[in-house]
Amino acid sequence: MLFFLSLPSVAGINVTLIYQNETEANLSYDRVNASLGSFSYKDNSIINPNVYMKVCGINQTFNQTFLDLLYSSESGNITLSILTIKPQIYNITNNCTTLDVDISAFSALYPAIPFAAIYRYENVTNNETNQTELQLVRIHLEKMNSTRLLGRYVMGVDIDDIAKEIYLSVQKIYDEKNESIVNASRDYLIISIALNNVSQVENVTSPKSSVAFDYMFSSSEIVYVNGLPSLRVKVVPPCTVINETGYYYVLNYSAWNKNDTCLVVNNTNNIVIDFANKTIDGNSVESLEEDKCGVVVQNSYNLTLRGVKVQEYNKGVCIFNSTGIKIFGFSDQSNVKGVYVENSTAKIARLILNNTESEIFGINSSILTLEEVYFATANLSAVVKDVRIRNVFNPPPDPENLINISQWINISKLGDSWIDTIKFHFLFPNEQGVLPKVIYKIDGNYTDGVWQNVSWFSLDPTYVDVTTNVIFSPILLTNFSLFAPYGERVNVTEPTPTPTPTPAPTPSEVAGGKQEVIPPRLDLKLLNKTVTIEQGATAEVWFNITNRGAADIYDSRVDAEVRRGWERTFKDFNVIYSGETKTDKILISVYENEIPGTYWIPVKAILKKNNVTVDVELLKVIVVPRKRVARVDILELPPFLSLPEYSSVPVAILVKNTGDYNLKNITLKIENGENCIGGVDGSYELKIGERKSLVFTLHTKEAPKKCETVFVLESDRGPVALYPVIIQITPSLGAKSIFYFIRILPILLIIWTILTIRAWRKKL
Repeated sequence: MLFFLSLPSVAGINVTLIYQNETEANLSYDRVNASLGSFSYKDNSIINPNVYMKVCGINQTFNQTFLDLLYSSESGNITLSILTIKPQIYNITNNCTTLDVDISAFSALYPAIPFAAIYRYENVTNNETNQTELQLVRIHLEKMNSTRLLGRYVMGVDIDDIAKEIYLSVQKIYDEKNESIVNASRDYLIISIALNNVSQVENVTSPKSSVAFDYMFSSSEIVYVNGLPSLRVKVVPPCTVINETGYYYVLNYSAWNKNDTCLVVNNTNNIVIDFANKTIDGNSVESLEEDKCGVVVQNSYNLTLRGVKVQEYNKGVCIFNSTGIKIFGFSDQSNVKGVYVENSTAKIARLILNNTESEIFGINSSILTLEEVYFATANLSAVVKDVRIRNVFNPPPDPENLINISQWINISKLGDSWIDTIKFHFLFPNEQGVLPKVIYKIDGNYTDGVWQNVSWFSLDPTYVDVTTNVIFSPILLTNFSLFAPYGERVNVTEPTPTPTPTPAPTPSEVAGGKQEVIPPRLDLKLLNKTVTIEQGATAEVWFNITNRGAADIYDSRVDAEVRRGWERTFKDFNVIYSGETKTDKILISVYENEIPGTYWIPVKAILKKNNVTVDVELLKVIVVPRKRVARVDILELPPFLSLPEYSSVPVAILVKNTGDYNLKNITLKIENGENCIGGVDGSYELKIGERKSLVFTLHTKEAPKKCETVFVLESDRGPVALYPVIIQITPSLGAKSIFYFIRILPILLIIWTILTIRAWRKKL
């Protein structure tokens, strides 16, 4: 969401903070001693002289207005006065006035670049009572860039990669002498994330308290705290040494065929390193030597590696003498050892692991929290200490009367080891048709391709959560071996869909004026029953739908029930005549961080009137790790558009190319919008990583119409984005001129389009 100043500033006004001799003032933190110091930036104190605010560029109409000095967000939407009282403006001479102000010792607690504001009493109508009230209204706001409450902040940054949120905290506060400010703890820290000088999100916090932002950094953001730039996005090469706090690091390109350790992070804390779909790749010769590791983290804490992609090294990621390290996705494959940990604590989540000797190797009191880690032979969560974890490509036979679900993992001891609450995540329905019911520890010998002396020991208790598809045992294990979940067959190879209630029959006229019940009979057949899709990519699903009944069928739909985070189009049919077959397609887009694996997606033929399913086909979707995809993220687009009939309406869509190709000929196709939209104009190009507002012209049809549509952005590499939008066509006022169009266009659409275009132009 973009933030703008809530009220426009008055052109030509300039406010400065000055001393009595009219030199510009910068205030020091006053801490002389406990009895005399204010422990704030108060003026007229032991450290700071008396200060004044000088306002120029005003005329006599500003008499009796009020002046303020503020902590503020970059947009001005969040403010906090740091004065004891707001002084009133009098005695304007030569368009200037100077006022003695009193900075509050209870509010001016933190470093800042302050803002100045001017207020005036105005009559304002109360929307609830419809009564006119006299209120103090801000008429001017400006950032005083030449003034400082001297000091700086050290920021902490963390992410929630599932919720796509970023967590920011002020870890340390220093004055101009680089001494810590520790006395203040109030919620007077105003944080703004700005991109291209436009504030994106804002919030208020206190020292060492994390605050969440529904936002993810992309390229060149700056984080401001009370007006001071305090954290920046820093783009770095992949093979570098990182030892500075105060940045969100983004890798700017991939490193291929490297013969030595690439990325080294040393003695650093509270940062995020975002791989941004870049890869660190060894040369498979020198990079396989024992001391070579693609990514090294040492002597650090509270550090996050996001979207790791490392391959062809002796060790993929190494963590030494560090705490609170987090690895969120993506892949650590084709190395000798995947993740190597010594004397450290770490969390590993949604990381794909497939290496030759071991996937995880932890020693010297290393405690690791695993969350949905995608081993090649298991999808596992657990908390472990000092273990080696390996895939099992030659599993033992199943115990009697039980069936495996194609998941096995080998966990062995490397010291004073334990496993706490082992969990397997499974898919159901699955290809085996097996619902797991128990986890076994399996002992035995595997020699010359044959398992011998196999024994199975159940973990008791074991619980199955069918709502989240997890089977787990909460016990603490100290005896290790192979672990695997087993169950019983409750379905066939291709899962049978849940039976759907029979729809109400459709009466039809027959000879003699009597009614005959003719049930609707739609036969849905998928033309491609299996599709393979990379993470974040889009695929076409073709189908035939045939009306095998004796009556025509009106208002039907073919739709897919996709997983959370996926997108899809659907296809509506106004009428399918008796005996008619229609051939068409829908699109399915996979979530960019979906777990690689096989998914069964129901595709349904539906009667829209009562939302009744009359036929179901199961689509087999095989999700594979992302290599190169064409993909665009739609950042801003209204989900509801109310448009006038017979008009040409510009609609802006803010997008970012998050794929791996430069895209040409990006056009907009509106699926199921035929009844509302007669055509769409507009074509664009978008480079990798580019963020742009695409403005398309929609030519509307007659009113009244309402269409449930999906906006599809198509390019020279096929469909790249899907977004559901409801379009409502409303009657015009008679004339078809643009004047009348603007009068009836909803205020929300006008504001949204103008602001988006303005933001885009500012970026240029």
